Amino acid sequence: MKQLVQSLGGVDEVFDQIPVITVLGNETLTIENFVNIVEYNDEIIRLKLKIGIVAITGKRLEAKNMTQDQITIKGYIEGINFIKLGG
Repeated sequence: MKQLVQSLGGVDEVFDQIPVITVLGNETLTIENFVNIVEYNDEIIRLKLKIGIVAITGKRLEAKNMTQDQITIKGYIEGINFIKLGG
């Protein structure tokens, strides 16, 4: 995807602002380019992104494999909700 953005004249700074969210079924979700954890329990995980907030709801949710800007969430995922900052 990064190559596509660059080929279209995009810059790395723009690409670095975009969260990349990968969902595998309803049990695994990985988010790249997140800032920090806003709320965490086994039924909701809210993450601050560079462009807003994402709330993952479900049952038995757990944060796994967290790095500086990437997190994997496992459990029974029931919903994903985006809240744009400033808009």
